[in-house]
Amino acid sequence: MCWSRDSSSSQTAARCYLETHDQDYIGRFKIAHAELGRNRLFVKLTRKKAAELEVVFNTTDKNWRQVARVMRIMIPQLRVSDSKEAC
Repeated sequence: MCWSRDSSSSQTAARCYLETHDQDYIGRFKIAHAELGRNRLFVKLTRKKAAELEVVFNTTDKNWRQVARVMRIMIPQLRVSDSKEAC
């Protein structure tokens, strides 16, 4: 998965560019809701078809803090929890 902030997007209307192996998840999407947990990213897009995506991952504490910092910039409304049980 390749994820980047849409440079034409305002801080209040989070739009991201997303690329995956799945054709349903390639393009620019507006984000309705996003949660980042210690081992999971969940995103709900503002569309009806294929509106949800989930990524499960393992990383070190140091790398996770960096991921959380960058994802907060990319998705201003992101809910973040460092608990392994959360999200």
